[in-house]
This record gives sequence, C-alpha cells and structure tokens, in this order.
Amino acid sequence: MNNSNLSRADLSNTILRWVDFSGADLSHADLSDADLAAEHAIKKTSFSNANLQQARFDRSNLSGADLRNADLTGASMLQATLDNADLSEATWHDSSVCSWPSIGQCITEQESLKVVIELQQDEQIIDLFQ
Repeated sequence: MNNSNLSRADLSNTILRWVDFSGADLSHADLSDADLAAEHAIKKTSFSNANLQQARFDRSNLSGADLRNADLTGASMLQATLDNADLSEATWHDSSVCSWPSIGQCITEQESLKVVIELQQDEQIIDLFQ
C-alpha cells in the first residue's frame, strides 16, 4: 500500500493494522470505523477530505500526514504521533474544527484567539518597558 493511490476508496469497517500507508493518497476515502491502530508509520499519507469517523489511530505515526478537511469525529488518537501533520480545517475527534494553520496539533479557533490575545498582551507589556 506504500505510495498507493486509494483516493475515494471505501475501507470502512476494516482492520488495517500493520498496513503501511506511507505516502499513499487516501484523499476523499471512507475509513469510518476502520482500525489502523498499530505501532507503525503512516507517514506523509494524504487523508485530505477523508471520512475518518471513529477510526483508530492509536500509537500510529502520522508524521507529515495531510489531514486537511478530514473528519476525525470520534476517532481515537491515543499516543498518535502528529509531528508536522497538517490538521488545518479538519474536524477533530471531539467535533471541534481545527483552524488554519494547524500543524502537529489541532488548534481550534478559540485557542487561536487566546494566543492572539496573549501575544497582544505581551506586546503591550514590552511597550511599557521600552
């Protein structure tokens, strides 16, 4: 499955443990209720716009994966590695939507706003000391 084109594939309700999807294109695929939990790499895989509802990615290495606009509602991501994974505009496992850009972690609009406010406050503090 390495570097395969599985765009629009229906892999729902399947057990896919130990399948190496590294570099594969699973954009627009349906992996709802699929079990991909394993201690292996799914690096640099495109899951953009994929239905990943209830999928299990426990202990999977999703480093560099493209998860833009993917639906991860109810997905299990326990101990999953998301280094440099693009989660922009994805629906996260708790049904919140990741803002753009969300690289390596899901940053919600509320969290993004909090960071902006904190940065503005830091700038004001710096201005006071100058």
